[in-house]
Amino acid sequence: MAWREVKRVGIIGAGVAGLATAKTLLADGLACTIFERGDRLGGVWAEGYSNFGVQVQKELYEFPDWPLPSDAANFTPGPIFQKYLEDYADFFHLRSHIRLRSRITKLTPRADGTAGWTFSVEQDDRTYEQDFDLAVIATGLYSNSPNLPRIPGQENFAGEILHVSDIKTPRRLPASRWRLSATARALPI
Repeated sequence: MAWREVKRVGIIGAGVAGLATAKTLLADGLACTIFERGDRLGGVWAEGYSNFGVQVQKELYEFPDWPLPSDAANFTPGPIFQKYLEDYADFFHLRSHIRLRSRITKLTPRADGTAGWTFSVEQDDRTYEQDFDLAVIATGLYSNSPNLPRIPGQENFAGEILHVSDIKTPRRLPASRWRLSATARALPI
């Protein structure tokens, strides 16, 4: 399908990437629907974890057309960044395009032979399908199915193997301290 033929876009994820994509495409006159599995927009910023925040200076992690407030701290704390995303969505009129509690269970080429994609959506207590000309997957690093690589010998490891997205509070970590070896495996000290 040629770009000029794209009219309807389905976006999976209402975090930073999904919001910025929708804002840009809406400004180009495309119809966008953003599907967010969570209860509110923001992706990882909506979920949060103990003492989370932006890991760089504020000027390096803000939208070019929507600067962080001048009084925002460098390494902006997560709750402040979440509010920033909500304000961005409000200012650019994105909320009406967001479908909260909407999980995409399947993405398939359209069955009618038309170029595009069929989204299978679970929303609240119902399931439905919706067709789009273009699919954007903006699930970020913390999708519902994190990538856990197989490490040789992991079956002999006595501890629990976690993805970073599983760690929301320090209570999830063992009491012992950890260091990284030269091969980047976590080893107890």
